[in-house]
Amino acid sequence: MKFSIIVPTYNRAHLIVETLLSVKKQTYTNWELIIVDDGSTDNTEDILKEYLSEQIRYIRISNGERGRARNTGVSYASGDYVTFLDSDDRLYPEFLSSASAFLISNSLPEILSVAFEIRDDKGKLLSRHVYADKFLNKRILHSNVMACIGVVIRKDIASGFTFHEDRGFMGVEDWLLWLRIGARFSIYHLPVVGAVLLQHAGRSVMHYDEDAYLYRVSVLCTELRKDFVFIQKFSDKAVERIKGHMFTYTALFAMASKYRISGLKYWIKGVFYSPGEVFTRRTLAIFKHMMLP
Repeated sequence: MKFSIIVPTYNRAHLIVETLLSVKKQTYTNWELIIVDDGSTDNTEDILKEYLSEQIRYIRISNGERGRARNTGVSYASGDYVTFLDSDDRLYPEFLSSASAFLISNSLPEILSVAFEIRDDKGKLLSRHVYADKFLNKRILHSNVMACIGVVIRKDIASGFTFHEDRGFMGVEDWLLWLRIGARFSIYHLPVVGAVLLQHAGRSVMHYDEDAYLYRVSVLCTELRKDFVFIQKFSDKAVERIKGHMFTYTALFAMASKYRISGLKYWIKGVFYSPGEVFTRRTLAIFKHMMLP
């Protein structure tokens, strides 16, 4: 079994080598690494030159955001399965070995989500995303529990179901894809931490932009309602619940950025569409930020 690891990158010359080295440290050796440079203006290309080989490829495209960069990587992939790794995240050495063993023992399913953890830029553990569920199809209806890291998907499925390439939709394009795929295939979960997402100030989703957040809510719900298979399986109520989740997500970032009136407004909207949001850790975090000086 061959894996294609696709890394979109943009101006991450100071981080991407560590990401690349985490792939080279894999105990499973039948892989290819496809780095898609999304029009970087720093010295990414120069830094990567010494690492390129038949197994590690570099492709440069004009800037179009991560969705298009990932889709480009899939189009060049020759593996049986593809997995996505952002250029500021890391794989642990046993990631591919564990994924391979799981895929074989479960008759080669279409998609697998390997557990991951989140750490800050000093290495402090912030959270672990490990679930008792064998499948994540129901969980992803409530939030993007998969993110993009750790997802292993059969190449033909990845080619048939691509990331939304709208630049303004950045940050939610992966969740839309998992929701669409989850309406059609079982999403297996491997509850062994195989990768780490690094939380740092430079991450693009860490900055509050009200118009951008509302645009993502609109596009996500519109695209899901256009997906007949998704609506037939989960109904429009699932879209309303997802809208509520997106509004409380917006509220959290508004509160964290000290836009408290906006934060409260979007929390109320979120609870209107999805009353269950009242009982989430996110609501607790929202009101914690509200109480801060």
